Amino acid sequence: MKGSIRTEEKCPVCGKAFQQIRHPLVRKQVIDIMCPACLTRPETFFIDGRWIRDSEGPLGRISCDRDGRPFASFLHAHRTLETIRKEIDEHRFKSSRWRRAVLGQYALSHACDPWIDHLRRDRSPEYADHQRRFIHDWILPALGDKDIRDIRGLDIELLPAKLAERKTRKGTPPSANTTRNILTALRTLMAWLVEKDVIDKAPSFPPLSPIPRENVGWIDPEDQRKVIASLREDLRLLAETMMETGMRPNEAVALKVKDLREEAVYVERALTRRKKVKGTKTGVSSLRPVSPALFARLKEAAKGKLPEAWLFVNKAGTPYLTSQLSWEWRKAAKLAGVEVCLYVASRHSRVSQMRQELEKEMLERLRKELSHGRGTTTLKHYVRDDREKHGQ
Repeated sequence: MKGSIRTEEKCPVCGKAFQQIRHPLVRKQVIDIMCPACLTRPETFFIDGRWIRDSEGPLGRISCDRDGRPFASFLHAHRTLETIRKEIDEHRFKSSRWRRAVLGQYALSHACDPWIDHLRRDRSPEYADHQRRFIHDWILPALGDKDIRDIRGLDIELLPAKLAERKTRKGTPPSANTTRNILTALRTLMAWLVEKDVIDKAPSFPPLSPIPRENVGWIDPEDQRKVIASLREDLRLLAETMMETGMRPNEAVALKVKDLREEAVYVERALTRRKKVKGTKTGVSSLRPVSPALFARLKEAAKGKLPEAWLFVNKAGTPYLTSQLSWEWRKAAKLAGVEVCLYVASRHSRVSQMRQELEKEMLERLRKELSHGRGTTTLKHYVRDDREKHGQ
């Protein structure tokens, strides 16, 4: 057989060279390397591939597997040698895939790093970290640190079932939406590797149908005021700011005095659960207008504070935790008889209220345009969408 496993070490006890131990019945088959007298084994091995060659030349010496891990045992090296021999038997052996310079670079854990760096530069650090967690926390444990050139469509087909066996921090299997996002991350990575000529072809992925949107609902301003009235007094101004601007909870607790600008609030940062400052989720900063009455109250709350001071702080003088804020909101919502979480009550409700207002304004304009007495007549008998366009 082509190729053999060797070592350059000598026995640390007697100082003699290690010997190849052969199978008692098949003399050509080497089953171990050791010192028969001292029963010691070397710590490092290598594959002698001088006689394994293709059109690109001889394979040469290999001292690590495809994931870049040095051979720590005879069996470790033997498994890699058998993989090479199998590729030769199947006529798909390429010595370039086994060069020492590239071994380990094609492991999924390493191949994803340039993609993550690309996302960090072109998208946002937060989005890049989010995709990195999908790869390292979900895909690698389920799929294994495979060589990206060896990932096949069958591996992708089996991946959802393997992901379902894992648990989230809450001890539950990942939701259908999380599983879809994980597969989307892997598909995007593989497509990027093809685009950059790292691999020749991406594996096939099953159709990723959209997950039906969960009906979480929204509440009107009156219900918002009911909950705020039941909320702790030191949190009311913070909650009102969220209701008017629709900002995320981790962005609201990260506001500083300097962010108050001409009847608007400038949102450019957020706080993690450990109160570490980071950028917004999308990496985009924005100016959120607020009503004159609310802005006056915010300026009053910021009075006497330095520009870099936090706008909303607890009794200890530090920003609120988003988990604490959400818990206090749920408690107040239960007292007010409005069962709704903070995110829905602020962010979802803000845009839903705006949509309702814009639709009413649009309908009134359309009614006046056709001189109708009621907007229902205009909407029911005259207004059409693209599906009813003439000739389609």
